[in-house]
Amino acid sequence: MDPFLEELEKKRAFLTKQINEITAFLSCAPDGKLRCMKKGADYQFYWITEKGNTNGKYIPKKDHRLASLLAQKTYDQTILKFARAELAKIESLIRFLQAHDYKGVYERASEARKKLISPFYVPDKEYVEWWKSRDYEKMGFGENDPGFYTINNERVRSKTEILIANLMHQKNIPYLYEVPLNLLKFGTVHCDFCGLNVRKRKTLYHEHFGMMDDPEYCEKALRKINAYQKNGYILGDNFIATFESKNQPLDMQALEKILDYYYL
Repeated sequence: MDPFLEELEKKRAFLTKQINEITAFLSCAPDGKLRCMKKGADYQFYWITEKGNTNGKYIPKKDHRLASLLAQKTYDQTILKFARAELAKIESLIRFLQAHDYKGVYERASEARKKLISPFYVPDKEYVEWWKSRDYEKMGFGENDPGFYTINNERVRSKTEILIANLMHQKNIPYLYEVPLNLLKFGTVHCDFCGLNVRKRKTLYHEHFGMMDDPEYCEKALRKINAYQKNGYILGDNFIATFESKNQPLDMQALEKILDYYYL
């Protein structure tokens, strides 16, 4: 779904929920309305229930709960009016966007026309193919390096990387392994996983740090994370980091939540 349309759908759901809650409250609210009058440094409140009676009945301090309910009622009536108006506009815009989806224009064209067109919007399938087609040189493996292979028969460097790669594959998250990336004042790194959020067309870099109980390794990991961030790859935005040690292996349920949050 288009990110903008998705946000509109979220706003529609939020407004609908608020309207239902406010409507339920107003159905139980007391009749009439509130009049407030300043009296010295304090205020006095009056309950107006009859048409033509602008003064209303004085509400004593022991009944200020009634004044609060009447004030809330007026406030909620105003909010309800604005929320309904906003919801109507949002629903109208959603209908318009769904009926005029520019993303489908290229896909509906004939194959002959597609060959002649430079599309304004590339469909997801073709975009993913283009994204994965980049040519790059991986680090390679030594003769004595252990042979760890993913479900795609792709060689990786650890059992944990097998788990990460397999889970990304199961969730249909496009990724590339050990993509070289030049970090200024640090050098070239080969990021463990370079993934794509297809919906947002956003590339994310994911480093897994698997030996955090080793002080020297931990120090290098921190320098590497800082280098990423100094080069515009911000942890929690376009840069993901996961960690483990011998006594604290990677939590697969937590990993799944991370992947869902950033990619789906």
